[in-house]
Amino acid sequence: MLYHMLLLVVAPVVSAGTVYSRYLTLYSPNADSRGARIINLQEVEAYDADTGELMKPMGITASSNHPANPVRQMIDGSMDTFGHTFMYDSGIAWVQIDYGAGRAFGKIVLLNRGGSDGITVRAVGMQVTLSAVQCDKLSAKSSPDCSGAGLWTETLTSVAMKYTFDRLPDAGSPTTTTTMSTTTASSTTVTNHLVPKVVEMQDKLSKVELVIEEQIKQNEAEVNTLKSTIQQQDETIGELQDTLAEQATQFAAYKQANNEQKALVDRKFAELYKALSALSEPLPESMDADPNRKCAPGNAQPDTAIEVSGTADDRVLSMTVCDGKVELNSAECTADPCAMQRYIQILKTRLAALTDV
Repeated sequence: MLYHMLLLVVAPVVSAGTVYSRYLTLYSPNADSRGARIINLQEVEAYDADTGELMKPMGITASSNHPANPVRQMIDGSMDTFGHTFMYDSGIAWVQIDYGAGRAFGKIVLLNRGGSDGITVRAVGMQVTLSAVQCDKLSAKSSPDCSGAGLWTETLTSVAMKYTFDRLPDAGSPTTTTTMSTTTASSTTVTNHLVPKVVEMQDKLSKVELVIEEQIKQNEAEVNTLKSTIQQQDETIGELQDTLAEQATQFAAYKQANNEQKALVDRKFAELYKALSALSEPLPESMDADPNRKCAPGNAQPDTAIEVSGTADDRVLSMTVCDGKVELNSAECTADPCAMQRYIQILKTRLAALTDV
């Protein structure tokens, strides 16, 4: 009797339809209507074959994570959230949930994400695998291979909001077969103590990821703002450069016109100087003075202006002509008034010669 009691304590209770496993792996090889391979589920639940209780996962990993709906929300116990892979164009979509070594799986429940048919249909073709070790080729760039590790695999063949697998085969083996009940209880206590801490740490890491992603978005927005500002400044600089180039062209034209005007003024001054020089030369003395006229020698002192002097018939009108003097209405004169026409002709000839230069 004592032997049978000890045997009941030491030997594990093996329920019918129990898979002793650690990892639950989801893999979606099919593409949706947009050509994307995505896993989006509201909740993934695994129940203990011995107690019937919902098992708490130790961790979850995936080929990719949606920033707003990470895959950890597949195991958060909430019916208001869902988890979502994110690599639309990679062609790879898998999720692996770690429940700890040697767990007794008695039932698996998958709750599909609600919404349009294009969303719910993504579950069709998805493979569900239980394995004691990780599947091969778990990376963001390769599809998982569970052929060598899988203890149980099922493929979803139709659209449903809830998938229940409660007829699991007997597969795998528990981690211990001869451990005393006290040791088993102690191990279970330690595991139950660690699971909440692991979940808490995962939640903290997820929050940090969200903060980092938000910071990245803000940084990207600031970078885009700076790029826009730089572009506007470049456009303003380009406009200023065009204005400066136009002003430089105008200044060059003005400078050229100014140089041409200066050259013209210099030329006119030179011509004027030549004309004044020519006019300043003394007029030739009259060689054919009429002896019958009342003319005096040409050495009389000239007046400095036109003036009228004398009275009645003796009134004199005098004017300076170069170095000689012409007096009109006078009994005596210092130059032949008749020679004025010749003097004027000489001046015209000189001026005409200057204009021909």
